[in-house]
Amino acid sequence: MAQSFRKERTRERIAHLEVIKNQADVRPLKKPLVIALGIFTFIVYLLTLHPTVGGGDAGELTVAASRVGIVHPPGYPLFCILGKLLTFLPFGTVAWRVNLLSALCDTGAAVLLFLSVTEWTANVWAGFLAGGLFAFSPLIWAYAGLAEVFALNNFFAAGLIYLSVRYHTSRDRKVALFATFFWGLGLSNHHTLLFYGAPCLAWMLWSGRQQLLNVKTLATMAGLGLLGFLPYLYLPIASSHVPVVGWGNETSFSGLLRHFLRAEYGTLKLGTEQTGNEGELARRIYLYLRFVPEQLLYVLPALSVWGIVSGWRNERWAPITRLWAITACVYVFVFSVLSNIGIEVPLSVSVQSRFFQMANIVVFLFAGIGLATAMRTFSWLNVKLAATFVICAVLLQVGLHYKKLDFHDDWTFADYGHSILNSLPDHSILIIQGDHCFGVLNYLQQSEGFRKTVHVLDQNYMTYDWSRRWMTANYPDVNFPDPGFYGRAGFGIKDFLDVNLSRDPAHADGKFQVFVLNGIRPWDDTYKKTYKLVRMGMVEKFAPIDEPLVTSDWVAKNADILKGVDVEKLRKWGEEDWEFQVMKEYLQSRFVFGTDALNLGTSHGNDPYLLNVGVQSLRSIESLYRPPNPFLYKNLGIAYMGLAKSDIKAVPMMIDSFQRYLSYNPGDPEAPAIRGTIASYQQKH
Repeated sequence: MAQSFRKERTRERIAHLEVIKNQADVRPLKKPLVIALGIFTFIVYLLTLHPTVGGGDAGELTVAASRVGIVHPPGYPLFCILGKLLTFLPFGTVAWRVNLLSALCDTGAAVLLFLSVTEWTANVWAGFLAGGLFAFSPLIWAYAGLAEVFALNNFFAAGLIYLSVRYHTSRDRKVALFATFFWGLGLSNHHTLLFYGAPCLAWMLWSGRQQLLNVKTLATMAGLGLLGFLPYLYLPIASSHVPVVGWGNETSFSGLLRHFLRAEYGTLKLGTEQTGNEGELARRIYLYLRFVPEQLLYVLPALSVWGIVSGWRNERWAPITRLWAITACVYVFVFSVLSNIGIEVPLSVSVQSRFFQMANIVVFLFAGIGLATAMRTFSWLNVKLAATFVICAVLLQVGLHYKKLDFHDDWTFADYGHSILNSLPDHSILIIQGDHCFGVLNYLQQSEGFRKTVHVLDQNYMTYDWSRRWMTANYPDVNFPDPGFYGRAGFGIKDFLDVNLSRDPAHADGKFQVFVLNGIRPWDDTYKKTYKLVRMGMVEKFAPIDEPLVTSDWVAKNADILKGVDVEKLRKWGEEDWEFQVMKEYLQSRFVFGTDALNLGTSHGNDPYLLNVGVQSLRSIESLYRPPNPFLYKNLGIAYMGLAKSDIKAVPMMIDSFQRYLSYNPGDPEAPAIRGTIASYQQKH
């Protein structure tokens, strides 16, 4: 059996060397080209890197890395460890240093793709095409400059492909052993690697069964795989110190297993709740297929198809072609089945599309193989012509997407966090909703030491039974009512306010001023009988329901706070971007403040001062809504109608506002009354 295996291995190696011999004129370029690809990719990533904290999970991951904390399940310990190492760099913000990890990882993934295709085809220009187009495809590039776990996952996925190609050409036992350890290590970052590692290792065991299927080798592979999981020891170690950002209690085995299995999210699910609709499987798969052309300059997916077909028909390369083509298809299908995030809004589509990156690696692999096949098929496609095509394609990929993916001056979330924290007094509590705002505010406080006198509490965190351990350790002067967690079966916001809200402006009672960002959960409205929310710029302040409102102070405070947002910088972001969420929150703050001002003015005998404040606030955001907000025009119409009672000049603006509203929302039940109002004023004036 051993002799038969050696003969088979020798035949395969001779066949591979024959291919290399036929491509001898390009082999000397392998080393300089792979170095050039790596340097060029990293420099471009460096020039476009986020300078500070970004949206999504970036804030949470950055704080966990810099402060040895624990992020949401499954914890991503390898990312946190590597991110911590980069925080020791002596330059850049803390977030910039952790963002750098993604740039390094996607650069490594591009290099590994180059090496995989070159090993497969003995064609360096095919390898350069695969690695270069991958590196600067919009989906990959968008996450190559941000503290997220996807770039590190790309590195491991590309590494598994490279190791499988190496094993296919060499049948080296050491390659299979290292692949097992490499897979285990990758799983300590992201569990989706299971979908690539399991079929890859199974294929190695089957194709090399004469060499690998023995007790000693299998035991060694199992041990190396478990060794790769060692970074998970980070979780109980970090949890024992109750870090400033934490999740769960991993000091016990059951707590560690619960976190590893993502039990609170639902194992193999994306979120804690079902937000998608039934029957969306076909739509999710179509969503992926719709993304692919843009990643490959729209016309080059044909190369990927050709690469798969040619590899499938090639007796030597058919096994590994089938491995990765089927694996990628199964991954897209299974992920689409398991995904429970809705895809009705652009941001949700963006969240879902992050997971397409791993499938795209295979698409770019076969694009490179497709080019190599074309060079063998068409005699006119010589090396010089192919090299020119590849360089132009990669540069075109960079040029098309550079402006959109240049984040080097994107301070959106840092500015957003600063404006919120600066608006709050010392010794106050801010209750928030939303991963992006919690991550950003925690980053500014815990990683940069900014305004730590404000206690930021996340409603989602507080719903878990383990949260009391984390919250009491980090906020010892805040009172958390029994039974210790927020929810229907726990305490409500009213209970929290009863023991924490200060009624003394000087805080002599040792309590706090309490604010909320992005509202309170709809089910929890019992506080409304005792407390009210007063708009204070981007946040709202809890106050006793009978506390009088000093309107001049309220107007001045809101006007001052809302000046802290640079709207012009926010205009360029689309609805699929996290930065657009900041724009939405700014618009909502302005809209609510303007509406509250005109409602207050109407209830005070059509007070012109308050009505004009409302009009100015609403007019300031009119052009920023995409698409227009119909209710803005309805509210403007109401404000102008109040002003028209003392100023006839307001009548045309009232009519124009109401007519615009009706053009956007003709089915409003109040539409007949609004038309009657318009007709009445038109007859009088």
